Amino acid sequence: MRAEGRYRLWVGALTVLLLLSLPLIWGWSEATPRWSEVWTLLNRQPLDDTDRYILLQLRLPRLMLGLLAGMMLAAAGLVLQGLFRNPLMDPFILGISGGGALGAGLAILLGLDFWLLGLNAISLSAFAGALGVIALVYQLGRYRGQLVLDRLLLAGVALSALCSALLTLFLVLKGQGLDQVVYWIMGSLSHSRWEEVLTLIPFALLALPLVLLGLHPLNLMQTGEETAASLGVNALWLKRLLLLAAALLSAAVVAVCGVIGFVGLMVPHLARLSTGSSDFRRLLLPSLLLGGLLLLWADALSRNLLSSQEIPVGIFTALLGVPFFLSQLQRSS
Repeated sequence: MRAEGRYRLWVGALTVLLLLSLPLIWGWSEATPRWSEVWTLLNRQPLDDTDRYILLQLRLPRLMLGLLAGMMLAAAGLVLQGLFRNPLMDPFILGISGGGALGAGLAILLGLDFWLLGLNAISLSAFAGALGVIALVYQLGRYRGQLVLDRLLLAGVALSALCSALLTLFLVLKGQGLDQVVYWIMGSLSHSRWEEVLTLIPFALLALPLVLLGLHPLNLMQTGEETAASLGVNALWLKRLLLLAAALLSAAVVAVCGVIGFVGLMVPHLARLSTGSSDFRRLLLPSLLLGGLLLLWADALSRNLLSSQEIPVGIFTALLGVPFFLSQLQRSS
């Protein structure tokens, strides 16, 4: 099959799969499945007020939050892997998610309550934490003026662990329960409301155009910074642009959902394998679709696997992502 045909086939298949998954996950519940109510609602037929509230105010915002968060994490992972020309890059591994969680947690513990440019204190603190950690990781990864990927990875892993430890310590000292610690460290969509969805949208609208702006120069960067510079690419400008975009995307998700790791690691690989393309401009759309699908189904499992309690969604993404990371690490060594 020609490359163009394969690409269109996979994008079409992912789109159809996503469209089929949305109503299926919307109505799925271990206790009381509501597929018939979803069908009734989609056909604009009368529905009981209780069922309407459950579907529109509880289930639907969670569905939209999972879809949007998965897409944002996938986009962040795609640009980070391209920027550092390393398949092991991910907002979680680089410590961006950990820094965002620490910033958001501190804002909650300190009781910060203000708005700036339409964004609340928690979101802004998460962004500041994520940006601060990625700046520190970037500096620690440099050696004699060059960026060393091994140092970058080690710095990211170390700072991610430090942020998690500090966040846990602060939560425990402030008397927060272990459920809150688990929520921030492993991630969850259990507290989803329309307000959380609306919190993510400004970050996505701000960051995704930056990603689109950097995709063509990012392709040129794969040949090396010197070659890209000869073709008119300002490497320093591109790094700042895409690091800012990745920080915006991942910090916003962390501020709302806690730390959900490895989505940004796995999805770009799956997009490359399925479409056979290495052009970042063509990888963005399948990455967005795959990211949404992955997190939607991981959250569906977290809600329904056990009838007595909900499992943090980050556990499922880690169970998939850690073996994936180790296989890629073995392959790249």
